[in-house]
Formats: sequence, C-alpha cells, structure tokens
Amino acid sequence: MSSIRIATLAACSALSLAAHGACEVHLSQRALDYGALHPPAHQQAWQGPAQTVQVTVRCTQPQPVGFVLAGDGLGDEWAFGGGSVRLALGEAWLDGQPVALLRRAGKGQAEHQAGTGLRLGDTWLAASPGQVLQVQLFIEARLPAEAWQARDRYQARGELLIRAL
Repeated sequence: MSSIRIATLAACSALSLAAHGACEVHLSQRALDYGALHPPAHQQAWQGPAQTVQVTVRCTQPQPVGFVLAGDGLGDEWAFGGGSVRLALGEAWLDGQPVALLRRAGKGQAEHQAGTGLRLGDTWLAASPGQVLQVQLFIEARLPAEAWQARDRYQARGELLIRAL
C-alpha cells in the first residue's frame, strides 16, 4: 500500500494568542491512498493521479491568515517512499471571496504571488486579514523507475505537515 499522510498543527505562542485569535487547520482528507501499485510497462517512472485537498485555516477573529508547509524534502519536492511529491496551490478564498496568496520565502525576501513551486518552510499568507482561508492544494506523487527494481514488497509513504500561523 502506498499513501501520503497529511497532518495539521495549530501552533501559536502566548504572545501571538494575546495579539490575535487562535487559528486551526482543517483538511478535506487527511490521507491519500494510492493502494497497491504495479510497475508501469518498460521500467518507466510511475506518476499517480493528481489529487486535490481543500485546506481551511479558521481563526476566531479577523487577522492575517496563513500557513506553513513542512515535511521531509528533496529540494522543491517532498519525499514519498523512494520517490517524491510535487505540490501546487490552486484557488484561494478568504471569508468566501477570492484572494491572492503571498509567499514569504524567508527574512528579507520579497513576497511573491502564489502559483509557483512550493518550497519547504515557505509561509503563505492571504493578501488581506480575515477569519477563514480556504486553499486548494494539488498533490502529484511519483516513483522513479528504480523503485520497481526492489524484489520485496515495500510501502511507499510520505508525510506533509500543514501549520497555521
């Protein structure tokens, strides 16, 4: 069986709780199960069907709303067994209205519009304050041709952590 587990974590410091309401992350599904995989013809790489997960960050009061993606990474991709997972953000809504997402890549770096590749540890924020942020997360899992050279059965697993700000 091959699966990707998606976990959530709502974390705020005491200082941020005093300044802002607490936020929680909810997912439309917590795991993607690809079932038993069979080698593709001619020792090719396997690519699973694109999956969509709805991510909702819900806060108790209006504030800057966002999230961080974390997990075991391979550059711009997340680890999945002997392969990788590529993520992309789709449409985003803040309090029921379309909203642009901004990426903050690190201290001193500019914010960017969503739609480019996701990197581990990037912070994604709605362009304006609100209470409920909903984002489509597209997930594509891949296993290289070398993954099919194993003689014994093994489980390809990956884990992604989504943390509210």
